[in-house]
Parts: sequence; structure tokens; C-alpha cells
Amino acid sequence: TSNVAWGKILQAREEGKEIPEGWGVDEHGAAVTDPNKVVSLSTFGGPKGYGLSVIVDVFSGLLAGAAFGPHIGKMYDDLDKKRKLGHYFCVINPSFFTDTDIFLEQMDQMIEELKQVEPAPGFDRVYVPGEIEQINEEKNLKHGITIASSVYEFLTK
Repeated sequence: TSNVAWGKILQAREEGKEIPEGWGVDEHGAAVTDPNKVVSLSTFGGPKGYGLSVIVDVFSGLLAGAAFGPHIGKMYDDLDKKRKLGHYFCVINPSFFTDTDIFLEQMDQMIEELKQVEPAPGFDRVYVPGEIEQINEEKNLKHGITIASSVYEFLTK
């Protein structure tokens, strides 16, 4: 539930570029633009996003009997140590609540209406959740995945 993936911080470090304010904080919780000072990622959505991230932590950590919050091991620290990650899956059958065909028709309608909204300045279109990832997946399947050289070197050591 962070504003950005940790890989974006690592990429900015490698490229020597600053990051936008709001991506991460330093050891004192202050927002930073220097990716080398980031010790924690910022949650998305301000206070509401913080609340959602706590709920996600409860569902995927506490309910799963797994680590939570600061007790989760860092992703790239001791690779021989288990991180004790948990997972939460929620499956909803629309037919328990409404007619499935009507639900699917309305879902298609919602997507079309979202895509017809005027894009924000500097953007050429509106995307729905997951659409950019789908486009990237199709591109990667066709052309291969581009990764930072430091990530490649780390993974092939």
C-alpha cells in the first residue's frame, strides 16, 4: 500500500536521480527526495491510505500468523533469513449479490465510462486499475523485460 514500489527507489539510486516528495521518508519520518536517504516507503492516500495499509497488515499479517509492520524483514537485507510474509485472499462471487450477467454488463459500462473521462493535464488518456500493467506485460512478452543493471547484477551473483 505504498505510494511507489521499492524498485523505483533502487532505480533512482542507480541513476543518481531525485525522487518525488511523498515516495519515501528518512529515519526520522521526514519526506525526502534523495533516494539514498529513504528508509521507509510512504503509504498512498495520506491518512486514509494509512488506515487501509493497517487493515491490509491485519489481514495479511496478523490473521495469517505472519510478521507485520516493522517485524517484516527487509526485502534485500539477509537473503538467507525468512521474512515471515503472510498473504490474504478474498474471493467474492457476484452471483451471491446480483445477477452475474448484469454485473458483467455494468462492469463493462463502468470501464467505458471511466475511459471517457477527460484526462488530467499532461496525460493522453484515462487508464483503469491494472490496465497499465497489462499493457506492460504484453510489451514485455514481445520485447523482453528491461531492468536496471544493478538489479541484474544483484540477481545473477
